[in-house]
Amino acid sequence: MSTSGIARVTTAAAAVAAVVFAPLTAVAAPAPSHAIPGLVPDVAAGVTDLGASTATKTVLIMMKSKDERGLDAFLAAPHQPLTSAEYAHRFGPSEPAVARVTGWATDHGLKSAYQSGSHLVKVTGTADAVGAAFGTTMHDFRGPRGAFTAATAAGSLPSALSADVAAVSGLTASHRLFTAMSPNQPAAPATAPPDLNKAYDPPSSATGRGQRVAVIADGLQDETKQDLATFETLYSLPRVPLTAIYPDGTPANDADGNPEWALDTEYSTAMAPDVSGVTVYAGLKLEEAEITSATSRWVDDDTIKTASMSLGGCESDERSWATALDPVLKKAVAQGQTVFVASGDSGSKCSNGGPIGVSYPASSPYVIAVGGTELSGNSETGWSSGGGGKSSFEPVASFETSAGGQFDGKSRGLPDVAAAATNYQIVTGGFPLPGSGTSASAPVWNGVWARALGAKPNLGFAGPHLYAVNRSAFHDITSGSNGDYRAASGWDYVTGLGTPDIARLINAL
Repeated sequence: MSTSGIARVTTAAAAVAAVVFAPLTAVAAPAPSHAIPGLVPDVAAGVTDLGASTATKTVLIMMKSKDERGLDAFLAAPHQPLTSAEYAHRFGPSEPAVARVTGWATDHGLKSAYQSGSHLVKVTGTADAVGAAFGTTMHDFRGPRGAFTAATAAGSLPSALSADVAAVSGLTASHRLFTAMSPNQPAAPATAPPDLNKAYDPPSSATGRGQRVAVIADGLQDETKQDLATFETLYSLPRVPLTAIYPDGTPANDADGNPEWALDTEYSTAMAPDVSGVTVYAGLKLEEAEITSATSRWVDDDTIKTASMSLGGCESDERSWATALDPVLKKAVAQGQTVFVASGDSGSKCSNGGPIGVSYPASSPYVIAVGGTELSGNSETGWSSGGGGKSSFEPVASFETSAGGQFDGKSRGLPDVAAAATNYQIVTGGFPLPGSGTSASAPVWNGVWARALGAKPNLGFAGPHLYAVNRSAFHDITSGSNGDYRAASGWDYVTGLGTPDIARLINAL
């Protein structure tokens, strides 16, 4: 959810290997590398430099797969989902590569944390130590969206590590992301669970039993938990336990984000009322590094197969972030996990007020991008603010090559699917509130996919299945525009394949 378009983003792990703090031998690097994404500062205008930082700083180092080509080939072909252990053995970072990075960190006075099979190495130390390790200095800054600590000049890593590292996140200014939900004035009638059930025909026999759903978020989730219980009472829904996981420690309460996470949890579970729980993976802040960490924890845990993510940023601002997050999302696909990402609430334009453009991570070829419609009874039109269009740098997703319709096949096209996006009735802060956004559409699909997994647990990643089923499993939306594109018969850049007929979809899978 967001007040200005899709959010610009910056314990269930008992079966997962323990975090390791590794004091290993460092690698000499006479020729430092500045070319790794995430090392060049990007401090926006209107930001005040407050001077040298005394804070403790954590930076994420995203490791490459030991077999990048093999992983890409595996993902592009039909496959059975891998377990976390299988992924680590076949495609995870190599042990020597992790040892080189953690050894470099130790030799520079930093603590390193790594979970076996993960692509993420966290290095932590004082701002002075972090700055010295990366060959830069760390200052505190204050800007329109709050305070942060970042490098004042381009950082570097030893050239010997450049073959091991895909990206760095959290060293330079981390963009504050937007959520894709906007509160709106009360309207009658509001969209509520009974309306969605009437429009999308969920079967009585597949209700999500045996499944859990996840939500990627930020901030303290105590209020979200209370609001979910109130929402369930209001609509006579089963009580679904909410668990919050904070991979980087307990965050402060982010009141700005609470309506978004209320929407995500309430409609993920309303659409799959018999799920056994909803788990919110929450970062410390709504910024790229923190959301990467939360997403990585969901993927590394690999205990929940479907999630929603109602946040992002204009793709033109997020190229560096994509190099850090895409490896995590590729691992999710290999393990049969699906994240449904809101496509944005600024139509075919960028959420930063720029020209035509799409939102990331909705544009990643390793997620399902969810667009929006306006629902009136059983009639739907493409939502004028629903994000959609063509990626400027992400390749065509392997599963969308058969899209047809408007899809030109030159780059990643989105959205993949759609759902109602306007005038949802939620509970936030203990009170009913209407809200709109593709951040409502994404959790609807999170619940739909939980229903599908409850009926057919071995489906794996949703992408190939959604594009392979008979198109009668979708309501084809043929009217409405998001600015530069118009909904039309077949796949389009406003609503993708369309909205679900849930019973037909599950039968067709």
